[in-house]
Amino acid sequence: MRASDGFLERPALDGGVDLAALGLEADTDLAVPERIGSLAVEGILGAGATSIVFVAWQEDPGRRVAVKVLRDHVARASRRRFESEVRVLARLDHPAIAKLFEAHTSDRLGSSPYFVMELVEGWTLDQFARRRALDVEAKVLLLARICDALEHAHRSGVIHRDLKPRNILVGPDGAPKVLDFGIACLIDGGTSSVDGLTAGQILGTLDYMSPEQAEPGGEPLDARSDVYSLGVLGYELLSGELPHDVAGRTLPEAVRALCGVEPMPLGRRSKALRGELQAIFAKALEKDRERRHRSAAALAEDLRRVLRNKRTLPAKGLW
Repeated sequence: MRASDGFLERPALDGGVDLAALGLEADTDLAVPERIGSLAVEGILGAGATSIVFVAWQEDPGRRVAVKVLRDHVARASRRRFESEVRVLARLDHPAIAKLFEAHTSDRLGSSPYFVMELVEGWTLDQFARRRALDVEAKVLLLARICDALEHAHRSGVIHRDLKPRNILVGPDGAPKVLDFGIACLIDGGTSSVDGLTAGQILGTLDYMSPEQAEPGGEPLDARSDVYSLGVLGYELLSGELPHDVAGRTLPEAVRALCGVEPMPLGRRSKALRGELQAIFAKALEKDRERRHRSAAALAEDLRRVLRNKRTLPAKGLW
């Protein structure tokens, strides 16, 4: 397991995100530099195990940005993963993915490696849904837009591998942003190419992890691993429950549950979710990836079909 080093910003409206819930710590003992390169540092946003996230002002073109700085004296593997994250982000350009602006990964001049990203204002996916009291139609539309972002990543040769509510922020305008590609891997010929950074390791968050990702050393991952995680996101967003709650279980017990126990059908969580939505998420959560949606785009299309045929959605007032 790992702490998230994602880019997060307190919402502009009313009081901020719970950093602890996001896997970050407000580390008041950390020294805040006046500048990082050409950037004027305004403050610290949070800290993870291997990096620190600052808020800074970028004079040209005149905007506030998030700056992720690698901590001093981290292990070589952490440094390589940091550099891999930069390579991944450089491939991505989608309105629902936080943008990379610039990167400085060499420390030959004595400064710590860092990169500069879009500062995202918003709430985590689950926080936003609660605050806005979203109905099923709004949740399904939001999920489809998140699928669009992942389809772009997959077509760009990137598998996220750590999709979860706190790695998706939703702004005051309702637009989602996918964050934290820190353990993403690149797709080579349709399947993941592991370069030794994560081989044989379980990295990510078990609650949202595909069965094949939970079994290190198995078949290479492909985009359908993220499709499974999207299925978990949707199941939880619609029902308020995870398909598999692995809290309190040992790692072997959790992996056995993910790989061998079928989740409760969505319609048994709520009668309002029977029918098309139950079938869609049962398909996304298939243990056998050959039986899942072939892509995030295919899942998005199923969700939008439900929206086009609103008679299959529960009546307003049920959610």
